[in-house]
Amino acid sequence: MTPTYEDVVILVIAHPDDESMFFFPTLARLSAERPVHILCLSDGGYDGCGPARDRAAEPWLVRRREMYSAAMRFGATASVVEDPRLQDGGEWDACVVAEVARRGIEASFAVRGSCRRCVVTFDERGASGHKNHASTSRGLVLLRLASESQADSLFGTRFFELESTPFTSRFLGMLAVPVGLVRSRVDPQPSVLYANLDVITAFRALAVHETQFVWFRKLFLVFSSYTFLNRLIEIQRPIMPIHSLR
Repeated sequence: MTPTYEDVVILVIAHPDDESMFFFPTLARLSAERPVHILCLSDGGYDGCGPARDRAAEPWLVRRREMYSAAMRFGATASVVEDPRLQDGGEWDACVVAEVARRGIEASFAVRGSCRRCVVTFDERGASGHKNHASTSRGLVLLRLASESQADSLFGTRFFELESTPFTSRFLGMLAVPVGLVRSRVDPQPSVLYANLDVITAFRALAVHETQFVWFRKLFLVFSSYTFLNRLIEIQRPIMPIHSLR
C-alpha cells in the first residue's frame, strides 16, 4: 500500500519552500487525489524574514504567508510552527521536534476525524544535508516508534521518508527519472516512486516564495533530481540507536 491510498497525508518539513524544492513530485501527485496538510516546523527566519529577527516588523510574516499561498497552489492546507526551540539554522533536539510535530499532526488529524493516516518527511540525511532537515527526520522516527503502541494517539499512522539522493546523482535533472526507475528495479528495498516532468509548474510553485526565488534556487530547481523524482521509503524501525536520536 502506498501513500496514495491513505485518506489524509501530512507532509512535515523544516522551512517554507522545502515542499517545492524537495517534495514537488510527491505533492503534485498526492494533493490531486487526497487531502494534504503541510506542517512546517519553522518560518525560515535565518535570513531575517522571521520572528527570531524582529517580531515588531511586518516582514516576519512574509514567509508564513508564502507558505500558506504555496499550499493553496497545491490544493493543500498548511500550518507554520512558531517555537523558539526550532529556529532556522541550528541543529534541533529530536525530542522537541517529536513533541511539536505530534501536536501539529494530531491537530490536523482531529479535523479529519477517523481515517487512514500517513506522514511524509525527510530521511536522516535530510535531502540536502541541512541540519534542520536531518533533525526533522530524527524527531519523526521517535514518533514512529511511539506510534507502535495501541495506546498512542498516532497508532496506525504510516510514516514515509524521502530518500536522499547521493551528491553524485543529485543534479541529473530529467535524467533522474529513468535512472531512478532502473535503480528501483535493482534495489530490493520496497519504495514508492513519484515522477514529474513538468518543470514549469515546479517553477511556479517555488515562485510563490518570492523572498526565496533567487538565481541559485532557480538553478537548483532546473537541475535537481528532486524536481523530477521522489523515492519514498516506509519507516519500519529505527534507522539509528535511540540514544543518537536525542
